[in-house]
Amino acid sequence: MTEHLDAGALVAQQAIAIVEGQRASIIERTCARVGGRLLAHVVRTWPHLTPTPQDESLATYEAWPQPDHFHIPHTWSAAHAFFFMRGVAEWGVPFTIETPHGPVHAHDATGYRLSQSQHPSGRSPANTRAIPLADGVLFIA
Repeated sequence: MTEHLDAGALVAQQAIAIVEGQRASIIERTCARVGGRLLAHVVRTWPHLTPTPQDESLATYEAWPQPDHFHIPHTWSAAHAFFFMRGVAEWGVPFTIETPHGPVHAHDATGYRLSQSQHPSGRSPANTRAIPLADGVLFIA
């Protein structure tokens, strides 16, 4: 461990699969479960571990979303808006999506479709609204 976030040598790591449109709470639980197993492995095998230097150019940090992040410009891609909204919708902060015709308010995204795609990603049931964005359509609830 170092005094900096996402810095220092690695003694264990594991990739996790993230499903398109997955909620942040599910990702956090998965990270906690996998991280707990990795920590137990590190504690059991500590004297025999060989730390691997981290490529600091690949270490990134994103701060928690701030209130202005819930204000989505129409220049965002449909996928970007969908992934962000799905990830943090459970926080209960309403989203404002800017459109050329004025702001639209939403509580969640249910899917998206890229302009060149014939099939939407996620679901777009009858109770949703289609919002055009930079490269496609965002379906909101």
